[in-house]
Amino acid sequence: MNIGKSMRLKRLFHYDDTHTIIVPMDHGITLGPIDGITDIAQTINTLSKLQIDGIVLHKGIITSCHDTIVKSDLPIIMHLSASTKLGDKSTKVLVGDVNEAVSFACCAVSVQINFGTPNESAMLRDVALVSEKCYKYGMPLLIMAYHENCDTETVSHISRICAELGADLIKVPYVDNFNKVILGCPIPIIVSGGEFANDVLDKISQAMICGASGVAVGRNIFQSKNMEQTIKKIVNIVRKEKSK
Repeated sequence: MNIGKSMRLKRLFHYDDTHTIIVPMDHGITLGPIDGITDIAQTINTLSKLQIDGIVLHKGIITSCHDTIVKSDLPIIMHLSASTKLGDKSTKVLVGDVNEAVSFACCAVSVQINFGTPNESAMLRDVALVSEKCYKYGMPLLIMAYHENCDTETVSHISRICAELGADLIKVPYVDNFNKVILGCPIPIIVSGGEFANDVLDKISQAMICGASGVAVGRNIFQSKNMEQTIKKIVNIVRKEKSK
């Protein structure tokens, strides 16, 4: 890893050098202005007062919420992939570039691959091109990996693919025997929160025990009844579970 990647990635592990808590808020393209991010500037402002390590945004929100973001001093991951529920949601295309993320002083970029879909090969090619630019510009790469089969073997495979493609950080769903997923991947893995669910804290706890490097939780944070309390619970799990 070059010095640019190392320095930027360090900001995403601000409170704990081995664990990170990231809040994705890139849902507006896919789902629209859903609850919790309708007034996204307000949500960013609230999150800036809590102990999270970074947020995921698309470039238009980075621009339109410029003043709030500068005041918040939150590390930003610029999401480069998009699809909408109005069309083929399974196929992610590139809508941003590493150069833009550099100009926005982002700490990382993220891309998504939906494995097992008809356009998987196109998404793999796009990620390879992004990975090349990330090496060139010293920009950390977070790959968000999904497959409709959430079993241990499949998640282990897609995690390893992401590592092979040049990811610096990988986001995948939690599955049983998550320690096997961790074992087969030389890159730090964080677990996704997914759709709003009551058992998300239990899944996070199990993932951390297995060796996960943190979480990327969006809707289960910004759609919770009390965002501050939810984040406090996640912080307690993510940053204290390692000591057990």
